[in-house]
Amino acid sequence: MNELFLRRLLSSPPPPAASDRLCFLTGQSRWETSPLSLGQHAFLLALAGDTLEPLLAGFPFDALSTRPVQPDALLRASLRNARQALSARSNRLAPAAAQVLQGVIDATARRLVIVTGSCGLEILTGAWPRLALPPRLTVEVLSFGPTGRPPGGGVRFQAVQGRRDLWSRLLYRGPTPERIGCGHLDYWTDPQALGLARAFIGEARP
Repeated sequence: MNELFLRRLLSSPPPPAASDRLCFLTGQSRWETSPLSLGQHAFLLALAGDTLEPLLAGFPFDALSTRPVQPDALLRASLRNARQALSARSNRLAPAAAQVLQGVIDATARRLVIVTGSCGLEILTGAWPRLALPPRLTVEVLSFGPTGRPPGGGVRFQAVQGRRDLWSRLLYRGPTPERIGCGHLDYWTDPQALGLARAFIGEARP
């Protein structure tokens, strides 16, 4: 795992306090910065509506996660994502990822919805046993194009998988997902994906 990325994880400050929060967790195509793409940004805003406070930065939610950059080459980005997925269970990445996620948990009072993309699910699952979930907090995970395994108990979970998403169909090991007609890179601009996400959030709305 890249040392620069590990240092970013370990030095990331917690987010501001919120009652009901929505955040996004996926693999990073670059080590030094990880802003949301335009599609991810628009998806979170549309999904948050008036009920959830969106955390509009990429994991690990530090100041570098908001600096826009040109998209990296697809092959290079895919290789970095693969390295993160392979490292997700390791004794280096998992504790650092857990530290970041614990900061989000501690700063959220009532409800936390985590939207994962691709290997973001495996990063969350690797960190999960190290997280302390207070009884006051409900955690829900909605995973698009997941690769890897879902987290353990104590969380409401739903996976969404594109029929043309070969990566997810090969690498996902979890409960049967909802199926929609898109590929691995298309979830954030797919109206059906947004509709399923809104239904997922609305079903558990307090």
